[in-house]
Formats: sequence, structure tokens, C-alpha cells
Amino acid sequence: MITQLPRATSAPPNWTSGPPGGRAPESATGGAPTLGTGGQLATAARDGAATSGGDGAATSGGDMAAAETLVASCLAGLQELTAESAPTAARGGGERRAGSTLPVVMRRLEELKCAAAAAQAALAVRLDAEVRSTEAAQGIPAARRGRGVASEVGLARRVSPYRGRRLLGLAKILAAELPCTWQAFRAGRITEAAATLIAQETACLTVEHRLAVDRLVAGDPEALEERSEKEIRRAAAAAAARLDPASVVERRARAAAGRRVTVVPAPDGMSRLTITVPLARAWPPSRP
Repeated sequence: MITQLPRATSAPPNWTSGPPGGRAPESATGGAPTLGTGGQLATAARDGAATSGGDGAATSGGDMAAAETLVASCLAGLQELTAESAPTAARGGGERRAGSTLPVVMRRLEELKCAAAAAQAALAVRLDAEVRSTEAAQGIPAARRGRGVASEVGLARRVSPYRGRRLLGLAKILAAELPCTWQAFRAGRITEAAATLIAQETACLTVEHRLAVDRLVAGDPEALEERSEKEIRRAAAAAAARLDPASVVERRARAAAGRRVTVVPAPDGMSRLTITVPLARAWPPSRP
């Protein structure tokens, strides 16, 4: 269980109509209280995480200009914050003051990271819509539209095209089929990894069941925020198994058919051997 730090209660302004793919219920989370530079950055990021349109249409120039100003302000503030901390670190730090807000500022910065990742996801969906619309106007066949978007997303986020494709797919799923998870993500309450786990554990379900698991696991954003990533994954898996056990059994059968042994290079001239097999084969019951 993750320790809960104080949160503000005022609702952030919503720049546009909601998540890409459809409007979900508004989140009750809000901007951080005045905590110096870190708190102001977290407030700005949560405000900016709503930069996604209801129909995935192209973002207006005004919105993007405001977003660029917001990001530049965040970066400048972060650089100022770390520059101020550097002399203290060099001297070995100072005495801990009673009621220090440093842990709270650190939490606000963590929320900033999560909200920024959600904003990246929203913009990735918009980029995909823009590219597909442009290519459709150029007469490119539907099957070939959007092929380069994953590479652009990967380049922008400094990851491989494969990873870019996964991130783009996650963004589309969150908006359309996991609205509660999306709201928690864009509010900075959960990490991108936690949102990915919910998407993975519900991948075998129908849209109706997926929405139901989403409400069960992420319907209470405050409770969701207090869970670790391992607890979130277990909760999503358990809910999926209760709603549609047959699909879970089928999924596990497919996973067993994909058992494999892999070897990959490791640092210092070593290698890493990985065996992916069913749990019953890897961890058999003890024999008398």
C-alpha cells in the first residue's frame, strides 16, 4: 500500500473536451497547493494533460502554442529547481526542518511525470488522426495509412519504433475502452506502467467486460492511487477472471503454446537465459 500524501481539491481547467476517442467523466482531482516551483509545475502539468480532443481531430494552432509555452515554463522551472538544490547537495545537505514540504513537492513532481506521459499519449492519438486524415486526402489506401506514426512517436519519445507502436496502441485503448483508467492517468494518479498493466490484463475481454473491469479497478481514483503496480495488476486480473473466466482460460492456453527459451547479451561479457513456461512446469509441487 502506498502512503497517501495531501492533494488539492480544486478542479483543473479542461483545455478541450476530453480524452481522444470520447469524453469520459471529469476527474475530481485538481492542482497542487502552492509549494514553490515543484507544486506550480505539477499544477501546470495536470492542467495541460487535458490536451486531447473529443474526436481525435487536429489540435488548433492556439492550443499548441499554449502547450509549447506550458512545456517551456515547466522545463525552465525544473532547471531552476535543480540548480537551487545543487549547492545544498554539494555541501552534504542541511538539517531537516519540521513540517518540510520536500516530500510533498517530490510527489507533485511524480504526478507531473504521469500527467506529462498522459499528455504525450493524447498527442500521439492526435498525430495518428492527423496523419491518417492527410493521407486519406492524398488518396493513399486505408490499409497503408498511418504506417509511419509509430516511428514518429518513438522518435519523439526517444524509444524504438516497436515501443512507439505499443505506446500508440495503449493511448488509443485508454481513451476508447478504459475511461476511468485514462482519467486517473491524466490526473497524475497512476503511472504509464500501471495503465499498461490494466490494459494488458483486460486485453482478452470484450469491450463491455473491459469497461466493467475498468470501473471496478479504477472507478475510485483515490483507492487506485494508493495501490502498487503489483496490486493493480492482481486486481485487474481477478476482475477479468470473475467476469469472463472462459476468455482467461483461452488466453492462458495461448500463452502456454508460446513457451520459449531465450538468450540475450548482458553487461560484462555475460548473457541472460530466460525460460518462459507454464507455472506448473516451472514450479511443480514438492515430492515426498
